[in-house]
Amino acid sequence: NPLDFYFWDHLKTIVHSTQVNTVHVLQERTSNGFETIRRILGIFERVRNILRRAIVFVETRGGHFERFL
Repeated sequence: NPLDFYFWDHLKTIVHSTQVNTVHVLQERTSNGFETIRRILGIFERVRNILRRAIVFVETRGGHFERFL
């Protein structure tokens, strides 16, 4: 799932923005990373919508596809 790849990659980027030296720091950053991503959760819905539209567009071979959404 492309959203899974985005999510985990984004979380990894947040968590490892600077060196992690202890398990406690890792846990804290992971928790903060989840919160950060949760705040921008609307982006996942937008990406999901774009993917759905792209799939229907391909299925209708570029025709009028809004009625299928």
